[in-house]
Amino acid sequence: MSRALTWLVQNQDPTTGLWPSSSLNRERDPTSDRGLMMADAATGFAALALMHADPSLTR
Repeated sequence: MSRALTWLVQNQDPTTGLWPSSSLNRERDPTSDRGLMMADAATGFAALALMHADPSLTR
């Protein structure tokens, strides 16, 4: 679990705060609506994992 949390922290985009994601079904432009939706979903899951690991995190 510690390695997974470290990976999440190290792979967050420092500029946007997002965790980038890619589609397994097809190549998508990461700036398109679908590309951004995937990054939003990945960011939500990453944030949930980090907040579950350390409930004192609020941002």
